[in-house]
Amino acid sequence: AKTVTVGISRSEDELIRVPLTVSALAAGAPRDRLSYRALRALASLDHAVEEITGYTRYRIEGSVPEHTATIHVVDGGGDMAGLPSRTAQDPALKGIKHRVAFEQEVTAARGRRDGRTLVLVPETKDKQTTGLTLLHVRFADRLPPADARRLLEGYRGRYGALHDAVTETESGFRDEVLGDVPVIDLLDQPVHVLAEHWRT
Repeated sequence: AKTVTVGISRSEDELIRVPLTVSALAAGAPRDRLSYRALRALASLDHAVEEITGYTRYRIEGSVPEHTATIHVVDGGGDMAGLPSRTAQDPALKGIKHRVAFEQEVTAARGRRDGRTLVLVPETKDKQTTGLTLLHVRFADRLPPADARRLLEGYRGRYGALHDAVTETESGFRDEVLGDVPVIDLLDQPVHVLAEHWRT
């Protein structure tokens, strides 16, 4: 009888071929340091990414939970090649990079200072975060409601969290509103702020 491979191994193979994951690996993220959870999050985000314009890879040393970790640029490419990094003057791991390293979750974000849109990918080994691959991306402006829902269902449980925040005060949740909200807002804004789009 022919053996059919099911479960994680097969889906992992599929997840590795997702363009956003291919880009993270091409940037230098070691395959064995990307968790299955990270691969799934990258696959969810991939549908919303229109272009990857550059990357920066960082090495992390020290204890992330104790706030003593430092971060150092290893490599950069695309529109990030040769750009100076704050970490050269101040290698303390802090801000969004610290949060991603601590939570060990792939995170989509908008730079607070420069407005750049990013996907931050934690590299982990033995439950420690050893590095970060930061992909500079251009997200789609908006998505059809069904695609936006699928995006949020696969990314950090945001669909459920948003649904709960809305139905706290509203009688129901209208998926069609998802299509009116910029994708980066869906991914980056606090859910209680996003929920205002549903208030009647």
